[in-house]
Amino acid sequence: MPRGMEKLSKRLLFLGLVIYLSCGTAAAVTVKNFIDNTEGEVSSETISGLTYISLTELGSFLGTETSWDHLAKRLTLEKGDRFIQVTLFSPYVITADETFNLHYPAEFRNGSIYVPVAFFAPIIKEILPLESRWDRESQSLYLQSPDYNVKGLRVTPKANGLLLEVLLTEALKYETIITEEGWLNLTVHGGILNNLIQEDFEKGEIVRDLKTYQFEAAAQLSFLVKKRMDHRISFKERPPRILLSLWERGTGPGIFQEGVTWDKNKIDLVVIDPGHGGEDDGAVGRHSGLKEKEVVLDIAKRLAEKLEREGFEVILTRKDDTFLPLGERTQIANGAGADLFISIHANASPKRKPRGSETFFLAMAKNDEARAVAALENSAIRFEKPESYSEENLTSELDLILLDMVQNEYLRESSDLAELIQNQFKGHLRIPSRGIDQAGFHVLNRAYMPAVLVEVAFISNREEEKLLGQSKFRERVAEAICRGLVDFKRKYEGMP
Repeated sequence: MPRGMEKLSKRLLFLGLVIYLSCGTAAAVTVKNFIDNTEGEVSSETISGLTYISLTELGSFLGTETSWDHLAKRLTLEKGDRFIQVTLFSPYVITADETFNLHYPAEFRNGSIYVPVAFFAPIIKEILPLESRWDRESQSLYLQSPDYNVKGLRVTPKANGLLLEVLLTEALKYETIITEEGWLNLTVHGGILNNLIQEDFEKGEIVRDLKTYQFEAAAQLSFLVKKRMDHRISFKERPPRILLSLWERGTGPGIFQEGVTWDKNKIDLVVIDPGHGGEDDGAVGRHSGLKEKEVVLDIAKRLAEKLEREGFEVILTRKDDTFLPLGERTQIANGAGADLFISIHANASPKRKPRGSETFFLAMAKNDEARAVAALENSAIRFEKPESYSEENLTSELDLILLDMVQNEYLRESSDLAELIQNQFKGHLRIPSRGIDQAGFHVLNRAYMPAVLVEVAFISNREEEKLLGQSKFRERVAEAICRGLVDFKRKYEGMP
């Protein structure tokens, strides 16, 4: 090929690459800043199934200084002495304090660096004093002050009405008044609103609209309520929240079950969660084909009988070979006002030698082994609805725990419960005790009571697989857990 043609060919190839990198359907993400009540749009692209946004345009909206290092292929957003540095084709983001992993690399589109918004949003606080949240469904990025104390609203349908829970960060005084037009106004004195409460609210048959107002010394939530509804208001301390009970007039609140929180002076109701089920077999033994889902269901039923004989009320999240999404398991416990939540599993390892029992509570894992156990149990998400396995669920273990820090309210109690159960395992099971540990389990997240996950034994170990198949061993496991719960009840009931 003549030299001139070769140069032309290379230029055309380069031009084609630029066009390829820049191509895509024109789209935009809405950015709402509740601090100064501004709203704008930032260009977006769908790359590898994720929504990416233009970092240059986002910096412009945020009012940061933007600089480009051509040699390092690095874009920097600066605000005072704070900065965020993003390098083209790298997933790592450098700030003044630490390095973050976006899990997906920064890309070049339309003459700008683009980043995956779901993973970049939490990093914005490194240069600006605000909280950010990405809403995939509405393709919106929300920015607001992190100093609110009225942090959320949870709506739970009941048999004859609705339960509204206004979530707080601290105990605040409140009052309600209902207007002739049907507006139920809840005023929280000293309240600072999370502006996303109204954005997230979905209208329904009973509560037909919601308006929020921020005043100088109070916050107000106004609910447009269906006619002929009675209401009652109460307060729960752990975690702090205001409860608005709504029920059809004439039915009475008698069958209305509020979301009761854990009371350390009364431990009566235990929810037992046999792990896995249905199409999710859990771990399977190498030698006998024994399935974890069958073993733990049998142990759970034995445990339920023993606890009932001890005077406990017991609820099983599943009583047969049924699949249940991880999030619904703690919802059952929260909805019933359970005092304790116990999830039962059999451990597994790619290696054949690991053996022994172990009990976990929810917190950030301190070691790779605990992280591996959590990953194994969390993998059940793949059996849930496809939309449950979205980019938001691809966050790190720490993100999972930060998703709902309410378990910190019960960290000490959950740790104590794990230790008491594990102590009983030592005396009953005649297998090694691996002690207690902590990790980020989806099934324990958002449990509003002390909660633990029990790994009875290793189904991947030949000897323990045989034990798990034996009725006598399962009976000893159930007895050990029962004794641990009784010990916990004795320790905490009557405490000042």
